Amino acid sequence: MLSSQRALLGVITPNIRMITIGWEGLKQFYIKAYYDIEPTEEDIEEMNAVCAEIDSDIPFEKDNVECIFSEESLKNLKILKYIVFARKE
Repeated sequence: MLSSQRALLGVITPNIRMITIGWEGLKQFYIKAYYDIEPTEEDIEEMNAVCAEIDSDIPFEKDNVECIFSEESLKNLKILKYIVFARKE
């Protein structure tokens, strides 16, 4: 969690609603970012960079990055293992 929060410093933009993470040992790392608008290529690249930053601390074999537009209430969004960022709504 600390690695992901450090990797997110300076990356959070106003259109990000929530970021959640999860992992399966060192085999796979998951990051799911929810946006209030359709994520741009730049948004996706930034989340991939966050994932690479986390990989520099913890050598996961595979990464899975999802950037999703959703208007659902935060409480209805799928949460992985931990929430590392959620804006107040």
